[in-house]
Amino acid sequence: MEIDIQKLEELLGAGKREEAGELIKAFVQKDLPENEKGAALSNFALVYLDLTNRINERYLGALKDAIDAMKAVNKSEKETEEKIKIDEVRESLKA
Repeated sequence: MEIDIQKLEELLGAGKREEAGELIKAFVQKDLPENEKGAALSNFALVYLDLTNRINERYLGALKDAIDAMKAVNKSEKETEEKIKIDEVRESLKA
């Protein structure tokens, strides 16, 4: 017995967490012969790890994008501050 990984990914990707939870719950609660239970649970563990890694990779990508955006804002802010200081010095020299 294996969980439908593709369906689980689709549900999670569509934000349907409750339906994904029901799919997982049905998988975990299924009565299996003892010799299949271990294989099914290790399959589920692999699916869980795979999905967790994918989510973490997306999260990491989003964090890197946010950091890059913050660096660009900081750079722009510094450039603006430098221009203001230069303008202030020029104005003080004119006086």
